[in-house]
Amino acid sequence: MKINTSNILQIIISGLFIFIILFTFLNQSFFFVGNQISNENRKLAEKPTLNFKNINSFPAKYESYYNDHFSLKKYYVSFMSFLSIKIYKKAALKWKVIRGQDDWLFEMKKDLPLFLGEKTFTQNQLNKLKVEFTKRLEYFKKRDIKMYILICPSKYSVYPEKLPFFLKQGRS
Repeated sequence: MKINTSNILQIIISGLFIFIILFTFLNQSFFFVGNQISNENRKLAEKPTLNFKNINSFPAKYESYYNDHFSLKKYYVSFMSFLSIKIYKKAALKWKVIRGQDDWLFEMKKDLPLFLGEKTFTQNQLNKLKVEFTKRLEYFKKRDIKMYILICPSKYSVYPEKLPFFLKQGRS
């Protein structure tokens, strides 16, 4: 009898899939891998009680609760991010970030147009800023307070060596 490597691979993948499903189910009851404390800045969903008067809303409420209290959530999210970035070479936040050298991620929406020189102040905006800062400076001087202005750099300007090769800085 000839051993077909394709069949063996299918059996291994199927077994791994069944193991993951069973382990996930058993971990919810026996906590082989402990619960992770959530660091989300929101109140987690509470476990709903089964009420036959409002039975139609129970599945959605329970799903929200389960998603918030799933004990392996941190590990699955990390694993899926690993697969997405390292194996499939896709950013988890497609169209929101650019992947640079050494898998560095650069946010696109706010910082990229500034870096490329596509988003700049108009003369009118600069005049308004000058008037505003002059008013504030006078206000603080009257109270003998020093005023400092901090212009925060973007990740693009701090780590230019990590940018993808095709990005070139725009006019300053």
